Amino acid sequence: AVLGLLLALVNPNARKPILITLGTLLVISVGAVLLIGFLRFLEPNNWLILLLFALAGIALFGLVALIVVNPKTRPWGIGLAIVGPMVVVLPLGAFFVMSVRTVRSDFGGYPSLERVHEISQPVVPVELDADIHSPDNEATPAATADNTPAEEPTIEETPAAASSDETTTKTVNLVETAEEPKRKTTVPAKPSEKPASPPETTTEDRPPWVDAPPRKVGDVYRMTVNVGPYETRLDCDRQLPERIQAAADDYVDRYLGPEVKGRVRLPADYLEKNTVRETWEETREYSVGPMTHLHVLLEFDRKTNDLIKQQWRDAQVRERIVQAGTALGGVLTVLLAAFGLLKFDLATGGAYRKHMAIGAILLLLALVIGGWWLIPGSAGF
Repeated sequence: AVLGLLLALVNPNARKPILITLGTLLVISVGAVLLIGFLRFLEPNNWLILLLFALAGIALFGLVALIVVNPKTRPWGIGLAIVGPMVVVLPLGAFFVMSVRTVRSDFGGYPSLERVHEISQPVVPVELDADIHSPDNEATPAATADNTPAEEPTIEETPAAASSDETTTKTVNLVETAEEPKRKTTVPAKPSEKPASPPETTTEDRPPWVDAPPRKVGDVYRMTVNVGPYETRLDCDRQLPERIQAAADDYVDRYLGPEVKGRVRLPADYLEKNTVRETWEETREYSVGPMTHLHVLLEFDRKTNDLIKQQWRDAQVRERIVQAGTALGGVLTVLLAAFGLLKFDLATGGAYRKHMAIGAILLLLALVIGGWWLIPGSAGF
């Protein structure tokens, strides 16, 4: 624009066409901004957006035809202004509108989650069993035969014998869930001495959310992330961000649908500060020694859902900008080709007009087919 104004000041003869061109570009830019603002304000239906795209295309092609087309070939310009929007602009509008899935916010903000849960059961992370073929931790036949669920763990002690050399056997019933059978572990120890190995973790202080499946509780969606077994808590902490990110990605896919997989990703610092509600460290005895498990409770509330939807809108805008740039390049190519054909027709006196018409039609078809395959997501509308 600055270069055009300088040229207009230096060359008075070129002042009028340069000012007309700059004014046309300014009107088109302002009209595009107003059109975008109008669409974002009204959030109209698909048919209205397509109509507005068609009207904008007709206006654009009409202005270009009136400015650059020679008066002797003005019918070509009029035909271009009529056919161009139908062939180029209207399909582009359909690409922008129909290739992106609309995020609905009804059903309390969990439409996709409700539908997924009606079809299939949620996947519950599987942990390694604590009793891994250890010679000291073998289940007794009495324990395996008793399948009666219990509410709380019970500790049964056998009475001590008269002799001080005899040992006391302590039986601990570990009950992880109401559906699982009791598992009794016998730990021999002397009355006057403590066990040499670290004590096994029981379910007395085990939070109920550790074994709970992913579910919606009130206005939040809860899921548990399990890390381990590792030797130390530090090793668990190193793996925790990756597990949390994977769980968040899975929630985003459930919330918005599988078609947005990998296109929306919550920041790691946000997940650590706003979704982690509780942590619980657990030590289990294995044949190789004590190992550490880390359990983390994640909660996704409406604030997180709003952030997910906002990032999805931003992703849509970025994709549409890329699509618009590709479409603009195609439109400019069509205009330049049409302008060159018209100049060639004027120079040759219309001797090759039929051949030029066939070439123009083939060029338009090639651009439309190329845009169909090159514009991201357009082939699925």
